[in-house]
Amino acid sequence: HPGMQIDTVAQVLQTDRMVALDWQRSVEAPAVLPCLRTVIAKSLPPGTHFVSARRLAFPKVSTYTDAFRMVIDVTAGTTSVRMFVDVVLVGRHRTEITMTTVAPLSAESAVRAAELRLARLAVRRTTA
Repeated sequence: HPGMQIDTVAQVLQTDRMVALDWQRSVEAPAVLPCLRTVIAKSLPPGTHFVSARRLAFPKVSTYTDAFRMVIDVTAGTTSVRMFVDVVLVGRHRTEITMTTVAPLSAESAVRAAELRLARLAVRRTTA
């Protein structure tokens, strides 16, 4: 039975300017989508097939906000489930937060609401 997994990572950089430069160089870079495709495709276990990757519309919850979605097919025995991997990125002041969600595509609407709530909560809690 496929479930949902959400991981978050926060980084605090030395200055606000460092966050702005990092965002420009990594998140806004033209190579970000091909890079994500490669990283996800290479990390997939046997029985998993990479389907697609795209930028995802996500409400602006902070100074910097962006999101990406990768779709994968997971097969176990004779059962195959289409899953998604969302990467939501937010930045504010000196803090960058990456939230990665893995869930069945059939649960997309419920998961999207949870991602938005968690992103807003994470931004509110940043003090640096």
